[in-house]
Amino acid sequence: MKINGKNAVKEYKTTNGYFTHTIIFKNGWFISIGGADIVNVNKRLTKLGSDMATKKVTEDLLNESYKTLKKLGIGHFVLKSPNGEVKAASYYSGYFKKFNFKLKSGEYAVIPNSPRSFKKGKNPSKIPEKSVISILAKDKYGVNRRNIMVYSVSNINKKTKIQIWATNDNGKYVGLSTSGLKDNVYFGSKKISKTLIPAISKKKYIGSVTLA
Repeated sequence: MKINGKNAVKEYKTTNGYFTHTIIFKNGWFISIGGADIVNVNKRLTKLGSDMATKKVTEDLLNESYKTLKKLGIGHFVLKSPNGEVKAASYYSGYFKKFNFKLKSGEYAVIPNSPRSFKKGKNPSKIPEKSVISILAKDKYGVNRRNIMVYSVSNINKKTKIQIWATNDNGKYVGLSTSGLKDNVYFGSKKISKTLIPAISKKKYIGSVTLA
């Protein structure tokens, strides 16, 4: 799909209202949004993030994004550039915090809907997809644990290749039982039934997209 004239891959849901979760643009710009299902607020955050990813990051747009995020009551907003610069914020029950940092090769950040649960560290595995699943599955924040979607993004010869996997966070590492919350995945016109999505730490390959 194209957003502001730029090729991109978008992850979204339609249950309880349209909600954009993730957008990955050609060359590696990345947007992530989470929080309450308030459609108009999510659409505004999507527009603000897309404008910054495809045009220019400005303090005015960042500040408007953070102000808009608070309207969700609970949520997060993440914007990451291809070279790892991250502008993000989390808001939960009146507590708001901004995060500005650069992710180096081999590092990770967990930015959930609660600022107090922010984490940043080094990737402990030579297999990034495997370690990402482990890190998220062992993160104690959140009770509505559903699918974990994993994206591997490579920029080669002016093209961006995105590989996609899915797994179900069944809560076993945090004392919960949430296997019943997993969702079907639609990849283009293809439906991957939730019955085919394995629980952590296994994963199912969904497919790949090349943005030229």
